[in-house]
Amino acid sequence: IAAGIAHGLGYGDNFQSVLMSNAIREMKRFIKKMHKMKRNINNSAYLGDLLVTGYSTFSRNRMFGNMIGKGYTVKSAQMEMNMIAEGYYATKSAHQLNEKNVRKTQLPIIDAVYSILYENKNPKKVFKKLTEKLDWFWLFVVSIKLRGKRHKRLATLPKHPLIALKEWFVKPSR
Repeated sequence: IAAGIAHGLGYGDNFQSVLMSNAIREMKRFIKKMHKMKRNINNSAYLGDLLVTGYSTFSRNRMFGNMIGKGYTVKSAQMEMNMIAEGYYATKSAHQLNEKNVRKTQLPIIDAVYSILYENKNPKKVFKKLTEKLDWFWLFVVSIKLRGKRHKRLATLPKHPLIALKEWFVKPSR
């Protein structure tokens, strides 16, 4: 749903990749806190499902999120889809499980989506705040490799490329 909201708000592929890589780490943290037995999230039941749900334009969850990002209300998006986006209910369950757990973990993506879907928060404002909580380190590495070469925009970055890259990649296209 988060990937769909981001797409609906006009965030590009670079932001989507940051969002998805953070979602993978968030899923690992959540599963580790909730289940005492060791689980490998790299199999298709976890990671595969997350990736196809986040990137496929046929995903009901992504489609639902896209509608929310474009300004639909939850109710209107649900009615228009005529299908169930399981992530709507899964978001609430994950949020509540984490809130009830003595060993809470940081779940900025789940919390952001929950606040949009269940607390009627503004998706644009919530995602602006979410960008400040995501891990952008890999973009810093990319910026060092690209700075001053093919990308004119990167060549004109201020002294701290991580902050500038974040602003450059996060800026919605509209």
